[in-house]
Amino acid sequence: MTTGTTKAADRFVRVGNLNLHYLEWGEAGAPLVIMVHGLSGNAHAFDNLAPNFVPRYHVISVDVLGRGDSYWAADANYSNDAYVADLEGAETGFGFRAHVAVRHLPGWPHLPELRRDLPRSGGAHGAERYRPRD
Repeated sequence: MTTGTTKAADRFVRVGNLNLHYLEWGEAGAPLVIMVHGLSGNAHAFDNLAPNFVPRYHVISVDVLGRGDSYWAADANYSNDAYVADLEGAETGFGFRAHVAVRHLPGWPHLPELRRDLPRSGGAHGAERYRPRD
């Protein structure tokens, strides 16, 4: 996907029986940066930041379960595990994995768990940078 501008494309990804809303900037072939808003926010929390990553990165800002334009949980499960599973499902739906994750603080304690399969290579102020295992 190419947005070709600093304006985001408005999209949804199906995860299980719900639709998660996300905003997308940049080239699909570029390294992916996934952005997750704070507890009371939505994907638009990064509207001013995300365009600064284009054209070097492909940026996705997700409305997490029950926030913004994403569906609410039918079973009212808003546990940490549910958020992690939904974000992992979204990555599967996108067809690629994030190289860098940025969270808006105070935010979600579950974001580092999303990439618990990869070693951390540093990060501060809500930015978690991940690198592939050697």
